[in-house]
Amino acid sequence: MKSSIFKSLLISLILGFIPAATFASTIEEHWQAPTSTTAGQLGVIFDDRVDYFYIGALTGAVDDGGYKSVVCSSLDDEKCSKAAYFSFKAMLKPCGSSSEINCIGALTAIKADGSKIAGAFSRYVTTDKTTYWDGSVSDGVPDSRAESLWTFPGLTHAAGSEFLVSSILDGVYKKGITPRFGRLQSIVQPVSEVKDADIQRVRAINTSLNFLTSTDIANLAGWTGGQKGIPSKNCAASDDGICFQREAFPADVKYSISIRLSQSIGGWIHGRMKTPEISIVGSGSSWNIEVSGEPITVPVVAYWGNKTDLSSEIQSAYAARAAATVGVRSGGTSLRYQTNGQFNLEQINLFSLWTPLIKDKASATPKVWMYGSLSADNFASAASGLASAKECVTKAVGLAGLVTTNATIYDGSMPAFDAQAGVLNYKVAAPHYAADGTEFSGTYDLIMKSEVARCIYGFTAAPVSASVEVTSNDGGIKKVATTLLNERNGWLHLGAYGFTFSSPTLRVKLSQAASVPTPTPSATPTPSSKPVAAKKTSITCVKGKTTKKVTAVNPKCPSGYKKK
Repeated sequence: MKSSIFKSLLISLILGFIPAATFASTIEEHWQAPTSTTAGQLGVIFDDRVDYFYIGALTGAVDDGGYKSVVCSSLDDEKCSKAAYFSFKAMLKPCGSSSEINCIGALTAIKADGSKIAGAFSRYVTTDKTTYWDGSVSDGVPDSRAESLWTFPGLTHAAGSEFLVSSILDGVYKKGITPRFGRLQSIVQPVSEVKDADIQRVRAINTSLNFLTSTDIANLAGWTGGQKGIPSKNCAASDDGICFQREAFPADVKYSISIRLSQSIGGWIHGRMKTPEISIVGSGSSWNIEVSGEPITVPVVAYWGNKTDLSSEIQSAYAARAAATVGVRSGGTSLRYQTNGQFNLEQINLFSLWTPLIKDKASATPKVWMYGSLSADNFASAASGLASAKECVTKAVGLAGLVTTNATIYDGSMPAFDAQAGVLNYKVAAPHYAADGTEFSGTYDLIMKSEVARCIYGFTAAPVSASVEVTSNDGGIKKVATTLLNERNGWLHLGAYGFTFSSPTLRVKLSQAASVPTPTPSATPTPSSKPVAAKKTSITCVKGKTTKKVTAVNPKCPSGYKKK
């Protein structure tokens, strides 16, 4: 996948060390990635809960002998008065009224019997208002607060009743121009509040923008900005001295989150949930985006190794990649790599390099509920994988589709279309074994706008059927235990469950029975006086090693040939 216009610049500082004894836990959500034990090690973590961690930040591109990213408290902040334009990550706040937009409209829990429980906003994870910033209703720029905590009457989890919501909206804004929204992502996670003096809240800081070209500036390219600190001890969010620790989800409950925006989101959504549903309703400057689904178990992986013990292939693959510098208790530092929000084939290939070292087994298998949309440039790049059918999605109005899976690493863009075979190919990767040593079972859900799917395949409005084939690296075909296909409310839903890993390719083939025209009665033909054409016959003629076939009413071999 092509890198996002939100170019990433991360300054990571280790704020404390975690004793190895704290890593062990019978609750999968409490798992903590191990720390480096010796200076100079190289480590990796495949856990997109880390990649989905962002803080709200409003930053201006200020030219001060070279462009810098300056943290702003508002669009009118004096520090940012000379900003050429702004890049923002707005941590959306709960809507205060039915007419408010660019906010969280509703959080809902859906029980197995279909009954719904409306979530109630309780508080933000921090009261430090220096981390908040104000946008502008008139300019269409959202306000930003902090991760919010919610409760559901009558619904609790093993460690309490609070559920954390993090909904981040990327965008860029230049005064006098309508803001351009980029990526929308949302996370729901049960949490408990744990006091911990080592924990500090991650905060935005000023950084250089020397990685942006003059063309980037002219095109209003966005950036993530710098931040002080990194999420530690596997906290879903933090405040100074407080970790909001991830907890297990209650059994048999789905979750739905509604986001109200002044612009609709288009393109493609990917995420972590099972049997997802999506609804986008609105027009003009008022839209409601609702996504629902079941939390899903995802295998996560972390590993540290001495450079001398790692293959040359691993060392060369990571040599030019950005890494976080982490402190080692005994002194010195090591380098840790993560996916940095990249959900693509490159990360799948990198994951395969570590499979032998991790013995094809997950470090932990927590449950997760999250989704994120593709930014505009990532969507355009992904659409190219559809080849001649790419206009089916690039010209589609609004969202084209959504894909979710429990694979550790997956291609977050839309499936590639193989026109010759008539299949949509989707690549995923995960350890073959869960953390407890059992065989891990894969899930895959695809929702595609009906008109987009029919455009890709050239189908009519008649019903379609689907088959899913899972192909392993060695070309073997793996059995899919369950497939599901239905079409409702303008969306085609397909699910495949029960396949195994390490890095299979899912091949989805849609088909439609050819329509048979209804025969129309014809008049009885009248006898014709035309002569009946004479019947032709064929003979075979040979000349040495040359053979010819002659067809005629009265066939004869050419001169020099004999009838065989």
